[in-house]
Parts: sequence; structure tokens; C-alpha cells
Amino acid sequence: MKRTTTRWTRRCYVSSLLLVVSLGCGKEPAKTEIPRLVRSIVVGDSASIGDRWWPGRAKGTQEVDLGFEVTGQLIERPVNVGDQVKAGTVMARLDPRDYENARARARAERDRARAFYERVAEAAKTGAVARQDVDDARARINQAEAELKIAEKALDDTRIIAPFDGVVSHTFVDNFQNVRPKQPVIRFLDVSKMEMVIYIPEAFINLAPYVKDLRVRFDALPGKELRATIKQIGGEASQATRTYPVTLIMDPASQGAEVKPGMAGEATAGRVEIPDDLLRRGVEVPAAALFSPDGAAPEETFVWVVDQGTNTGSRRKVT
Repeated sequence: MKRTTTRWTRRCYVSSLLLVVSLGCGKEPAKTEIPRLVRSIVVGDSASIGDRWWPGRAKGTQEVDLGFEVTGQLIERPVNVGDQVKAGTVMARLDPRDYENARARARAERDRARAFYERVAEAAKTGAVARQDVDDARARINQAEAELKIAEKALDDTRIIAPFDGVVSHTFVDNFQNVRPKQPVIRFLDVSKMEMVIYIPEAFINLAPYVKDLRVRFDALPGKELRATIKQIGGEASQATRTYPVTLIMDPASQGAEVKPGMAGEATAGRVEIPDDLLRRGVEVPAAALFSPDGAAPEETFVWVVDQGTNTGSRRKVT
């Protein structure tokens, strides 16, 4: 987007195409004027955005694929698709025996290193061993303790714990299957609040920050409209559609509705509150509407302004 400012205050139309008019000359008969359709938008037209419904699809505020950090055989998965799960609940577990043995071995090595250090330290008091031997024994303890922590973490990683309250939307692995590290096992959604992503054309995206009273309705909930707010406005338009993603967030439960991830719906703006000084500060128009004609100075930029009464265009210099 490029911000441009006109020196007039009435509502205007900006066109990105030139109207071509054929004129008669000499003795040749006048040619019939052939009207040509051009794309145009109303600059700062806040009313038109409220008349539109923008399609979207519901999704959870958090959607994660959970997996193990270690390899092993799945021996327990007590949750199934559709289950509501509280944070901290064990959702899946690998066979822990190899990791329990590794922890026991690391613990024994740590205890052995401590006993050796105590003997060396006692001998050092009588000068029977060098100070370097004491330092080496201490380093051996530190290494053994680090190995024990690694083994304990690997054992902890044989369980998948629910990171938040949510619902299981998909399971990828069944009991007794071998899994790899980071392989998806459970898809988990936070549905305490719901989001919807809609796509707004560049002609309207500059009005998004001023939208009030957002309403969302879903095909599965006829006659029900939910209040929503804007969570995030995308900063880059799609190269294919020239639309910007806008993420809405809502709390269906507090409004007496149950919205599930994947439900199709649409959203609209109840009203748009434009700041009084917006037109004085300038309004945003699509970059495609700007042009510099032949013979103009490099810094001179123009737009085409459409006269609604005559349906003709004239160029207007802007900054």
C-alpha cells in the first residue's frame, strides 16, 4: 500500500485504468463512443465494507501435533478423538523399560564417582595423591551427574503430557506401534476460544483497524450471530488474489454456542468508525492505481478520478 493525499475533501472514485474516448476530426463521420468498463473503488468508503460478508473457517486458538522426543513402542494411549483433556493429563506412553535401565546405570555411575572422589580427597589430606587427582575425581562426578540428568529426561520423554486444556482432534499412532522422535502421535486443539481467518481485498484493508461490532455466523448454527474481535491483520497480500488475511477471535461458549474446528462461516463488520482527521491526513489506495505519465517529473504521481455524473475520468496529482 502507498499512502496518497488529495487536496479536495468530497468523496471521489479512483480508477486504475484510462478511459479512452474516440473523437471525430476533419470530414470523417464522428465515431460512436464505446464505453469501456474500468475497475474503480471509493476512497475511504466505510459503508461498503459493512454490507459484505467474508467467508472463513473456524479453528482453535492453538493447534499442535504432539509427539515423543525419544524412540520406542507405544504401549498406552488412553485418549481418543473428541476427548476433552485437562492440562497435565498423560495422553500417551512408550515402553519405559530401556530408559529406566539407562537411568539406573547412570545413577550407579554417579554413586561410584562420588565414592571414588571421597577416597581420593581423603588420601590427598595425607599427601598420598596429587591435587590433580582430586580435581579429576571431581570432574568425574560432574560428568556422571550430567549423564544421569540426560537419562532422567529421556525417561520423562516417554510420556506425552497435555500442555493445555483442549480436545483431541486426531490420532496418528495405535498401541504397540514403534514411533520415531518427533513423529506426530496426537493432534491437540485449544478450543476455549475459536479463531476464524478471512481474506480482505486491498481496497478495504485500510479500514480494518476502524471496524467495530464484528459479527460471525456459521452454517451449522442458523440464526445465531456471535461477537468477535480482530486478533491480527496480515501485513502482506496474496500475490494471486491481492487479499490480506485477517484473523478474528471469539468466545462461543460465553455466547451460548458450540463451535467446532472446521465449521464454515462468514463474518461482517457492523460499523466502521473513521477518525475525523483521516481525510486530512490522507487515505490509502491500491498501488496499482498510481501512475506517472510521459513527460511528468520523476517525483510526480497521479491517480484517475471518476466523475460519477458523467462517467468520465480525469487525472489528479497526489503526494
